[in-house]
Amino acid sequence: MDTPGQPGLDRRTFLTIAAVGAGLVAVPAGLMGAQPAGAEPAGGRPPLGGAPGGRPEAAAVTDLAVESVDSAGITLRWSPPARAVQYELRSADRPIDASTWHTARRIGGLRPVGAANGYHRLSLRGLDPDTRHWFALATFDGRRWSAPSNAPATPPTRLDQVEVWMFEQNASDARNRRLTRVVAPDFVHRAQYEWVGTEYEDRGFPAVRQSLVRLAQDGALLGAGVSASYWEPDLETLAPGVDPAEASGDPLGKGPVYHLVSDTPSAVKQLVFKAERQIGAGFDGIEFDEWYPTDTSVIAPAMRAIKQWARQNHGRTVYLSANSTYGGADFPALDGDTNTGAEAVDYYLRNYPFRLQGLDVPAAESTALFDGTANLIPQLRSAIAKVAPKPFVFFIDYATPTIFWGPHDFASWPAFIRIASAQILAAGGFPAAGRSMYNALDGLVRGVFTLESNLAAFQRDHHELRRGLRAITPDTLSVSAANVRLSAFDQPGRRIVHVVNGDFDNAAGRMSTQHDLTVTVSADRRPAGVTLLTPDAVGSARQQPVSWRYAAGEVTVRVPRLDFHSVLVLGLDRPYRAQLTATRVVFPFPGPGTVPVGNSVHLVAVPTQGTTQQVRWSVDGRPGGDSRVGTVTADGTYTAPARIPAGGSVTVTAASAAEPDVASSVQVAVGGAVRLPWKARIRAGETTDLGHRPPDGWRIVEGRGDWDVTDGAHGPVIANTSLTEGESQGDTIGEPALLVAGDQSWTDYAFAVTVTPTVEPVVWYSDPGYRADTFVGVVARFQDDANYYEYRLCADGNARLSVKRDGVLAQVGDPVPAAFPQVGAAAEVAVRAAGDVLELWLDGTLVRRDSGVALGRGGVGLVTSLTQNTFDAIQVTPA
Repeated sequence: MDTPGQPGLDRRTFLTIAAVGAGLVAVPAGLMGAQPAGAEPAGGRPPLGGAPGGRPEAAAVTDLAVESVDSAGITLRWSPPARAVQYELRSADRPIDASTWHTARRIGGLRPVGAANGYHRLSLRGLDPDTRHWFALATFDGRRWSAPSNAPATPPTRLDQVEVWMFEQNASDARNRRLTRVVAPDFVHRAQYEWVGTEYEDRGFPAVRQSLVRLAQDGALLGAGVSASYWEPDLETLAPGVDPAEASGDPLGKGPVYHLVSDTPSAVKQLVFKAERQIGAGFDGIEFDEWYPTDTSVIAPAMRAIKQWARQNHGRTVYLSANSTYGGADFPALDGDTNTGAEAVDYYLRNYPFRLQGLDVPAAESTALFDGTANLIPQLRSAIAKVAPKPFVFFIDYATPTIFWGPHDFASWPAFIRIASAQILAAGGFPAAGRSMYNALDGLVRGVFTLESNLAAFQRDHHELRRGLRAITPDTLSVSAANVRLSAFDQPGRRIVHVVNGDFDNAAGRMSTQHDLTVTVSADRRPAGVTLLTPDAVGSARQQPVSWRYAAGEVTVRVPRLDFHSVLVLGLDRPYRAQLTATRVVFPFPGPGTVPVGNSVHLVAVPTQGTTQQVRWSVDGRPGGDSRVGTVTADGTYTAPARIPAGGSVTVTAASAAEPDVASSVQVAVGGAVRLPWKARIRAGETTDLGHRPPDGWRIVEGRGDWDVTDGAHGPVIANTSLTEGESQGDTIGEPALLVAGDQSWTDYAFAVTVTPTVEPVVWYSDPGYRADTFVGVVARFQDDANYYEYRLCADGNARLSVKRDGVLAQVGDPVPAAFPQVGAAAEVAVRAAGDVLELWLDGTLVRRDSGVALGRGGVGLVTSLTQNTFDAIQVTPA
């Protein structure tokens, strides 16, 4: 993330993002926990802080950020709502939400917001720099209080403060970032991963940096990564003294990539050089992927040198790992325990444990069905215990969209995630499943995102059960039912027993719930209480007391129900009880804007806890809606009514199917039909999580891309801001950025736009074979998120037509030669739709004509992949 010619950026600078707004407000030391001074506003205290009154209705802050952390203190930043006049700030040592606001500490008194025309900042002094702090605020508009804001945190200063790990390769992609923020991990492993090459470090990619900064400002440590098995000797910036001939093995067989002989002096120098450059760009950790040198003794000195360099040059600690045998990986058996804890890595890595039916060991390419009966807890527990107290983190690795370490029968993924996560926790490890950049492993698409978010909440709520943990084998440890696995741990004042169900029916793909179990475990004294934790339950069922008895040095506990995983906590000194995070329903992507009458928009809402992503939709309180307010389907597709409803907008609500009282809503403005001719008035709309303001009247499709309105030579223009957003490996990885507008009832029209590339494009790892994945284009006949056409002007000098039908993308016809727009040069791009014919025009010249078009109506849009552009002079006229 260094820009060319700039020095490396340390962690403090990495957190800081340039912005305009209110000046810095100093807060003296010692205000933590202080009571407010001065008169209270007429609206009373914040309602969730104990004041009488109804539910909060004022607009809540959604972009509170920890902007910087250094020896001088902590600086917070946020955008005040338009009508806010005062605010109250609170802090806690846990995340703050509506259920915990009343227990959080008030920092100082009520404060005036000031002008709401930019960012507001507040500087805090006197906070312990080695303790994590979460912050939230509520605003007052003169009559009403808002709900608490989002709750960012200061980043961990040690790995033992990391409670939630997440594997989120390419977390800078807008869609990935927005979903990652829902989970709120403490450490994002492979947040930016450069398999080969040094283009990332060489070019800087400021938009990538801005996106990752948003995660850092939420409180996450960010890990980067580099391949230790492959490199591009002819394209990489080389470290001083590196001999490419010495470091290079055989070519990979595609593009400029070669095997790296990773124990040669030149290879080690290059790996250290690349790691140091990523650390200089602000990252907190580095994973060396597939570091399998013949001589493993080269690894430790290299890692020690990197850590020393980070301390000397940036004054901070970095965390190193290796996705190899040296760092905990054990392909392909997933049950080795060759590590001792003496390795130079700071944490160990291993794939999510699984087996496939009929195979002794898993295979990354096998389509065999998932075997949910395998018990891998003993092997995992042995490996984890040998490296303790260093963390052992489990993630889902892959090489291509069809070669990955997980079941290929995606219908089994909910069971796979629940079973594997239970076994990891029962063995003492950290589950870190997340969305990879590969479409095939998209957790939201596969229906496991809520499971992953739920797992994070459980780990964060019960972080205390991680401290001083020691694996034990009690004299007595038994259960009354068959196919149940037990694993026990001690920590000061507690004995912890994991109860894991193994009664999985492979034929049906279903776990059999077991009832009325008794678990017996030895204990040297009578507990003060026993608490039953159920990670996948919702509400109060996540934590509850259970009946038990103590006799002859044994505790016998009744477990009323076992689905996948339960945890028994024997409080030997006092009963265990944690403060639980409340479930939320979250709309992770930017809002839909104005929907013309009769048009449809797909809304995405996800519960943060439970085992299902299912929500129940209503419009203005009416389940499913009706003809007056519009209708909404079970998958969240809202269709506006034929006439503008009273008030001009409706409230679309998503309620958790598991907890119907937990719901969230979005306001959807309904506008009149958009008539032709239509000329886009480019004006900024609502602010996104990065402070961008996408154009009013346009919609970002399912969070795909960061879009903004910026100043052009002749007025405002639309810009896609991230160069690295897009797809690669022949449409199989990632998603292009997509912005749409217009009216879905349009049939025959001519859509014209001026496109100006602003930055030299990116080609996937500089491989010429993937130049077709680098493109800018236009969208025609956009009916909904799953049905539309794209004309793409590709970097290989060809124009392509793609169609998405029922969510499946396919190329139409053959590529046709066409000039790829050059940086700084405006290109006039137009598409003409008439009947079953589409035409693409470039600078007034017909490029291609495609007949037999099936989709006969729809709006328009802009699409980009690995390019950065501005768009203006946008108009649609009747054909």
